[in-house]
Amino acid sequence: MSSLVKVLIIVVLLFPMVGEAADGSAVMGAGSRTCAEFAKDYQQTPTYSEQFYFAWAQGFMSAHNFFMVAGKQMANLNPPVYDLGTQMAHIRRFCDQRPLALYMEAVMELIDVLRTRQVLLDWRTLRQR
Repeated sequence: MSSLVKVLIIVVLLFPMVGEAADGSAVMGAGSRTCAEFAKDYQQTPTYSEQFYFAWAQGFMSAHNFFMVAGKQMANLNPPVYDLGTQMAHIRRFCDQRPLALYMEAVMELIDVLRTRQVLLDWRTLRQR
């Protein structure tokens, strides 16, 4: 299968994600989809779906680091003890256990796990300082 065909398949499968939050909600893109929707997409095209969703997760986590923590105690988003593959597996487990949760909630929980493993303060307390 050519690369162009693979890209077209991905676009067709993931097209519903574009403009998902036209109702004015605060989250757009893959993070606004439910874990059940992620699981369905993952089942159809595991590699491509996970890359698409996890790219959103990395952007979200980077923005969270920058805006929510604002340099006070930024988390390493790719620590050796919890590498990207482990992070993706963590999100899949979260979503398997909570199909009605938003993908964003799985990412927020991952942020908490990364911060805890790095012995960093809870980001919620840093916001108040």
